[in-house]
Amino acid sequence: LKTALEAHDRAACGQVAPPDGLFLTGVDYPVETSPDRL
Repeated sequence: LKTALEAHDRAACGQVAPPDGLFLTGVDYPVETSPDRL
């Protein structure tokens, strides 16, 4: 993954899943990074 990101080229990722039907369902952050604690 690091190599693909550093390449700035999606082709460097190799085979990927099709984007059809993918969506973000939520994001979890560690408690210590909560805005209430910053």
